[in-house]
Amino acid sequence: MVKNLYYSKKNFKVEKGVVDFLNPYKIDPNLDVRSSVNIRDWQIILEISGHPDQLLLQLSSEPKEEDEDILSLLMFEKTTAELINGEGGSSQSTQQMLAELIASTFGEDIKNKTGIDILEVETAENDQIKVTVGKNLSKRMTVKYAVETKDGIVIQQAISEYKLMENMLLKGFQESTGTFGGGLKFKLEFR
Repeated sequence: MVKNLYYSKKNFKVEKGVVDFLNPYKIDPNLDVRSSVNIRDWQIILEISGHPDQLLLQLSSEPKEEDEDILSLLMFEKTTAELINGEGGSSQSTQQMLAELIASTFGEDIKNKTGIDILEVETAENDQIKVTVGKNLSKRMTVKYAVETKDGIVIQQAISEYKLMENMLLKGFQESTGTFGGGLKFKLEFR
């Protein structure tokens, strides 16, 4: 019997778990699962219901919070107001938090299953999201493919990076809009 459910690197305790097999002619389950985890003063509740092909995941909390705060509590163990105060006044949208949640939760699994070395999900103002995947071809050569939205337009970008020296990187790119360019990046680290 499953007693715990893992979601967003949190260990949810299963309070209710029902699997109904209504079709007597094939294995066709219908799920109804309720689980919860305590984060500080909140109880976050994760409910999963429906057919495996069309599962409905619903997050709620006690005391009641908005979706942004629930996601923020799961990811950072702080409400959005606490995060805003801690970072000088800028806030993240629900889409941005969800993108970071997906990357942190499923990023390693995606890398392992697909064989890619790089998976980055970046968010910016105006709900812009950039997803980058890449492969290290050698110790010095990396290729990347990025897709991002800018002002409602999807832009694709092919990127090649070559490590000239330990602290020097040569980069070239071409976008689907016809833009291309390159650069030389020098990195200096203090330890």
